[in-house]
Amino acid sequence: MNKVKVIFWFVVYIAFLGNTNASKISGKGENRAAVQSFFEGQYYIRSIPSENYGSAGTTTVYKVQNDNDVTLNGYPFYMRGQLFLGWSPLKGQWCVIHLEPMRIENNKEVLTKIGRSSKLAFYMGGQKLISYSNSDIESFGLNRRVNEITNKRHGDYTVNGIKQIPGTNNYVFEVEGYDASGSYFVLKFDITTGKVIEGKQ
Repeated sequence: MNKVKVIFWFVVYIAFLGNTNASKISGKGENRAAVQSFFEGQYYIRSIPSENYGSAGTTTVYKVQNDNDVTLNGYPFYMRGQLFLGWSPLKGQWCVIHLEPMRIENNKEVLTKIGRSSKLAFYMGGQKLISYSNSDIESFGLNRRVNEITNKRHGDYTVNGIKQIPGTNNYVFEVEGYDASGSYFVLKFDITTGKVIEGKQ
């Protein structure tokens, strides 16, 4: 590992320590109420936990209106991590994709768990379509999520989000990266099923 990489991971580690210690002092857990907006702020997902840890809570998709916002879909659990919202013209339904980061329980786990995901789940119309565990995710070659792939490190991947297949009404959730062998790949999941339709299967 070169000097630049060492400095980078040291900065990440120190930042995490600060956040972890602040949580301990306040007596709160890792869960936080959050809102994530989409389509230039016209739609948003509000996820509210009812406990400090775990998935107890609610997640609701809204469309912004001048007066009262319209509820589109609801899910009876909390979704920690990043969410993606997409519309399927074929199904006439909204799709929610949940990428949950692996829980880091102590400071020693930062360097081994940061960037790794514990779950990738697909939902549509208020129902779960499919959920992938950490072992499933890593079997696709998705070991560490990064914002940008710069050094072709094995197992690194980045999320491109929900994209339309040109000339069709089909939409996919797309990721790209380098697998454990160092081979470049693009992985596409059908948002209406959550199943892989292109790439490693």
